[in-house]
Amino acid sequence: MPNKYKEIFNLSVATILGTAIGLSFDNLALGAVVGITLGIVFSLFNKPDKD
Repeated sequence: MPNKYKEIFNLSVATILGTAIGLSFDNLALGAVVGITLGIVFSLFNKPDKD
């Protein structure tokens, strides 16, 4: 995946999963926490490569 899309991909996946979990448990606060946590984890492990 090109570097310029990695951060967008990370945030998109975190947002979608956080929203889905929040809606499935009828608890959007839980979804927000999950989304933020996933965003941090994805940012740490799927960093764009340095040129």
